[in-house]
Amino acid sequence: MNPVNPISLPPGAPHSRKVHYIDHVLQKWMLIALVVLEVVVLSAAGAILYWRLSLIVDESVYRIHLGGQPSMFSVLLKESLWVLAGLVAANLLALFVADRIWVRYVRSIVIALRDLLTQSRGLDFRDDAHMLQRHKVVSLALGWRRQERTRLQRLQHAIEAVAAQPSADNDEFRTGLLALRGHL
Repeated sequence: MNPVNPISLPPGAPHSRKVHYIDHVLQKWMLIALVVLEVVVLSAAGAILYWRLSLIVDESVYRIHLGGQPSMFSVLLKESLWVLAGLVAANLLALFVADRIWVRYVRSIVIALRDLLTQSRGLDFRDDAHMLQRHKVVSLALGWRRQERTRLQRLQHAIEAVAAQPSADNDEFRTGLLALRGHL
């Protein structure tokens, strides 16, 4: 038995969920921004390191006596560590900003979806024209709400049609239908 295509499904039949937890548009621009930022930060770090080390080398070239001076290795290491610390700080700041942008974006989608589901739970299927379609999930929820609104309107019309028919011997049934109509 093939675990990918069970015998009950024809080959190529859609049998698995096709949920994508990525947003290509936002992630593409965030990736481009982070790569450009990394290139700029690395270029700046390299330029600063070059400038600082060239000053240190120029100072040491024109020194006559080495006594009483710190070793060249410790001076170069100290300058390199300062540049490395600046590089790490810039990258951490960039990651924090990217995280805040991502959290804000996801939160806006979740809040919109939560509002739609809260309205649906309260059987409030009024028009959602004011809702922005920020994401595919919100668009799918809005589509489902439109379908439910149409289905409930048809159900309401059917109940009204049954309730409007005169029925002398079935008054309880008619009263129940009218009560049901009040819950739609």
